[in-house]
Amino acid sequence: MATRRMTPEEEKRLVQELWEHRDDPDEWEDEPVDFLVSSNPGVVYSIRFTAAEFHQISELAERERVSIEELIKSALLKSAEPPVAKPKRGRRKVRA
Repeated sequence: MATRRMTPEEEKRLVQELWEHRDDPDEWEDEPVDFLVSSNPGVVYSIRFTAAEFHQISELAERERVSIEELIKSALLKSAEPPVAKPKRGRRKVRA
């Protein structure tokens, strides 16, 4: 069975539906449900953006018709070359 990713609209609709019914006991199953857990769930890395930066990223993602996650991933993975690391600044003793 092939799986497909949800579109951002489908995902938003599902999130909204789950949120609206979160406290409704009739919505939840009494019997356990089997589900597949990925053997490689991936890594989550947090990056802090200013409000202005996030606004720019959001607008670009909307223009490109991709999720913010897809936009950031594609931008970072686009280049095959790793970024050049800046040299660390060490402390120096100065004679007075």
